[in-house]
Amino acid sequence: VPRTFPSWIEILQGKNAPETGVRHMFPGFKQRLEEFTGMVTAFRASEYDTHVISDFAGDIFPRFRAGFNKIDAPNLTLASMIQMNADQMMPLLLPLLTSDLFTSLFPNLKESPAFADPRQLTDKAMQALVQHDASKPLFLTLFYSTAHFPYAAPHPFYSAFTAPDYSGPFLFQKNPEMKAGAEGLGE
Repeated sequence: VPRTFPSWIEILQGKNAPETGVRHMFPGFKQRLEEFTGMVTAFRASEYDTHVISDFAGDIFPRFRAGFNKIDAPNLTLASMIQMNADQMMPLLLPLLTSDLFTSLFPNLKESPAFADPRQLTDKAMQALVQHDASKPLFLTLFYSTAHFPYAAPHPFYSAFTAPDYSGPFLFQKNPEMKAGAEGLGE
């Protein structure tokens, strides 16, 4: 199933969606509360530490029981979703809002799609590897969300391919309905 939630369950369980019962992004409590068996539980049974790290699209990991010892991913709540919408309210501030300094002051912003930065996720993974007890094997799952909308590039890359005279509404992020090519750029 070409959606994040059912795809991860398929990957981790080694079963197709008809077998898992998860066919969309918002499965019911019955499926979410079920203790899944598969790759992660097999590693845990073999005494591995199991750890998943993700940014915004990884909000699925706290919502189902795959068997991870540690989950370092957003757990979206109404309060965090309101805070995350700063990019929608102030798109011209996106370069400032995505800076390391600003995201360190407001960590909930890292859960927003506009602030997904693969460098920060890689840094988290490297820290997890350094802090891991080397006497125990580790199964580390790292899920980068940057392949998801809104395709916003971090500073200073947001302007690398923007026409210098463009000042439209999508200067710092791509409108998902905008077609490839020049049409619509001057609107």
